[in-house]
Amino acid sequence: KAGVDAALMYGGGWVVGSASGSVVVCVSNSAKKLKEAVGVDATFTYVFKDEAHHLEGEDSKLRPLLASFPCERAVEFSATLYDGTTLDYSYSMREAINAGYISDYVLHIEYFTHGDKLDSLATLLRQNLQWGPMLVYFNNTERCAAFGAMLQQRGVRATHMTGNTKPDERQTIRERVESGDLHVVCL
Repeated sequence: KAGVDAALMYGGGWVVGSASGSVVVCVSNSAKKLKEAVGVDATFTYVFKDEAHHLEGEDSKLRPLLASFPCERAVEFSATLYDGTTLDYSYSMREAINAGYISDYVLHIEYFTHGDKLDSLATLLRQNLQWGPMLVYFNNTERCAAFGAMLQQRGVRATHMTGNTKPDERQTIRERVESGDLHVVCL
């Protein structure tokens, strides 16, 4: 973004950028290592804490650690807080859908008990193209790409998109989804 002179990203033991950056991005589990990277005297204007429901409760190990970063304002985000009685602001999914900020959707959760599960899923999707356009999520990029190819072989207009997909390809995929040209995007 404009005005950001340098940034530091920290997570899983890797560091990208400069510790003198004006923006620091860190996953919670790397916060101990971040203290070493930016120095114990570092202060922040804002600390944004995502998945804040992990910070709830007396037994949270992350809350004291994240509280050790001095800041002017801490902002916590979560879709699944256990105790909603002390919220400063709440915005429901339904409100966001009605306002047009996110799309309404239907989740189809399928569970296969035997055989080749990807083959069964491909068959199910081929038989239910009216569910589309569909997003099918994978926990590994190789299976994501292979499943997109499997669907294409079965005549399903499908593709895949990963973190390595270039911005122009992403835009093309988006346009194809919006135009109805794609049934399935594997992610």
